[in-house]
Amino acid sequence: MKGHAMSLVRRAVAVACFVALAAVDSSAFKFEIHVAITNEALGEVVANLPANLKQMLQTVPGVPITSFSNIAIREIGNANKARDTGDCGNRDDVNVAAVPCTSWTSESKAAFDYLSMEPASDHFDNEAIQVSSNQISVARNDILAHLRAGRYVAARKVLGGALHAIQDFYSHTNYVEIGYRIIESRIGTGDDSFSQGIPRLARSNEPVCVQVTPLLRDPQEFLITQLSQENKQKLINAADKLVEENNTLLNRTRRDAIKNVIADRPLTSGHFFFPGDSALSIAVMLFLPNNGDPSEITDLGKCRHGWQAGVVQPGINKDGPERPGHAEARKLAKEHTMRFIVDIMREIRASDPDYMPEILGLMGHERGTRVIESVRVGVPGAPNGESWDTALGSALGFFVRGTQGLKNIQPDVLVCVESAHLPGTCANVCEDTDWSIDLNAYVCAQPVGPTGVLYEPDLRVLVREVDFGQPRRVIASFRVEDPAKCDPFCSLALDPDRTIWIQFQFKLVSRYSWRSRTTPPVTFPPIDGIPIATPSSGGGSPSRPSASPPPSGAPGWPSAPAPSGTTASVPASASGSFAPPANPNARTVAPSSAARLRTPEAIDTSLGLRDADSCTGADLFFPQGTVLARSPLGQQLGQDQTNRLYQAAAFAMAVSDTATKQNVLNAIQSKVGDDAFFGAMTLVIGDIQQSRTIVAAYQEVSKYLVGKVVSTGLNQMLQPPRPPSALAPEVDRWILKRLATAPLVSEAVDRMFTGPQPISAECTINQLAKDGFTDVVNGR
Repeated sequence: MKGHAMSLVRRAVAVACFVALAAVDSSAFKFEIHVAITNEALGEVVANLPANLKQMLQTVPGVPITSFSNIAIREIGNANKARDTGDCGNRDDVNVAAVPCTSWTSESKAAFDYLSMEPASDHFDNEAIQVSSNQISVARNDILAHLRAGRYVAARKVLGGALHAIQDFYSHTNYVEIGYRIIESRIGTGDDSFSQGIPRLARSNEPVCVQVTPLLRDPQEFLITQLSQENKQKLINAADKLVEENNTLLNRTRRDAIKNVIADRPLTSGHFFFPGDSALSIAVMLFLPNNGDPSEITDLGKCRHGWQAGVVQPGINKDGPERPGHAEARKLAKEHTMRFIVDIMREIRASDPDYMPEILGLMGHERGTRVIESVRVGVPGAPNGESWDTALGSALGFFVRGTQGLKNIQPDVLVCVESAHLPGTCANVCEDTDWSIDLNAYVCAQPVGPTGVLYEPDLRVLVREVDFGQPRRVIASFRVEDPAKCDPFCSLALDPDRTIWIQFQFKLVSRYSWRSRTTPPVTFPPIDGIPIATPSSGGGSPSRPSASPPPSGAPGWPSAPAPSGTTASVPASASGSFAPPANPNARTVAPSSAARLRTPEAIDTSLGLRDADSCTGADLFFPQGTVLARSPLGQQLGQDQTNRLYQAAAFAMAVSDTATKQNVLNAIQSKVGDDAFFGAMTLVIGDIQQSRTIVAAYQEVSKYLVGKVVSTGLNQMLQPPRPPSALAPEVDRWILKRLATAPLVSEAVDRMFTGPQPISAECTINQLAKDGFTDVVNGR
């Protein structure tokens, strides 16, 4: 922290030299360039969305959505700019957009004042590449959380800052200089994302730049990797000579590090610094730009970031068009900016069934309010003998009220909801709820309130039994942390064998004008006393439980609320339908046709998969190899071979096990040769959108296979228990088992390169999963 007096001195000198210093690069692309990159990328987002999502935007009530709103563009741009100037809005208020600071009405002057406070990791400076990448990963998660909670201004504010850092990666590192012309897919993908892949990160003891100052005011700096072959050899010779003259560990380490840098071409970024805080230092800085180099430069041979203020401090930044490599860096920065936003929108769509309000909110078109339109619950029947009082009461009602009394043999259910801003609101009573054999529960579905109720997190739910219009006993009292996560439902275990499920239907309304709470909740017990219904875990499929319904005339709800803290997780349905899990304690009975179905031919017919023998038509999940097809390699190989090679690369990326993945990669390499293999993998892996789509496609294939197995009843041939939640990981194990040895891998890869037409990654995975399922069923 600088002293007050020192700050005044520095400020005085800065004011005196304002005209010169206003031109100092603020450790980033210049303001107008950052904003231009962001605006251009925002303008291309809609065109690069998946076709079905793009079509959804065209059908939004009112004016079709074709771009981000002007307000959203301005907010994202200002948040981007505030990374250089500081944010003079309310940074802690999620509802307040970023406001770039100004000093003496100048953003450039504010940026100069802010230089000493900027974290290097906000700009990929000082070789803080992994730390910067991790911050982008955190920002991505924060953006998604803000969108799901309806905090759209906050999401745009975080997005602008993250985009600034992404753009600076290409401007501040040597990524462009070492020859890369595709976006860096490792950014923001994990805490240790740069520990693998190329280019590797420069090590702390590796010199990466050579500083030369032949004349005053004419300094130069060179990346070692950019030196001519002759000068690289001179550098190595000089290091060898130093070792010969003084054979110390330090000199040998230094020489070896130089050789490694020349050979590996590692990733580095420049160090941004001023020579000192005193007035004299700043004055000298204007005439001796190399004065006061930090030890990272003088002792370790790291690179300067560089700046200009009348004179030029050399460095590797590409912040302005006058800097070598600026055009290439700008192009990659725009491409990555657009892809980052598209990926967020794709993830929203994949993770939230009611995704449109979130996507519209991010784009600045938050015209409506999300409300819960209706609620649906599934309540299990009671064991034999429980709640016969209700059944007897209904039988007595037959004599008193005639046939009207019989309706109450089937239970009536009342569902009420409440939240911080929503007073206790009950749906209409579900009269004569029907027992569903498929769902193993009594099902009640009713609209909530006259116009729906406000969507909010921490929703409290009360389910009661009603008899002849009078509430009788509590079936369950629980809370849902986020109703939007109940996809397709949330669940709560009432006891080990019985579970209650709840599902919500949402809609977007232009204005919400119904009741809101003005007093604290009073309907339900304190929050600590209410168990939580957990979202379904995903990956399963609907199944018909084998448990029998309760005895006729015995609706049988529990006589007390569920015990606090009991939870149960239910797998999601692959088809999105509302379905409970199979009862793990129930005895699984194989169908009478089990013996016939065990044959490979019968299994093949039942599943009806697109496999090696029937791989026709467009893939359901895996994308086409557009990146590879447009490349010089793709044009050289031709359309057929390019498609085969792309699908093989997609298959390798989709395999989850590391050792098996390597076996697959080796098999592909031996099949097509080094040049085609490395060229294809570089292109496919390097395209961040396509590579993520491939991994997601594998998960979708697994879900689809689970749905096929369950819907055809084949899961009953597996050893119990086999609820849908267990089938998704089983699919993965079946596939990996069929790739367990090099010959099996080679056989699988051969399928993709032989035959009259290309066999896709999807068809290959289907074939392996089907073969694995057949093996398990027949005990092989």
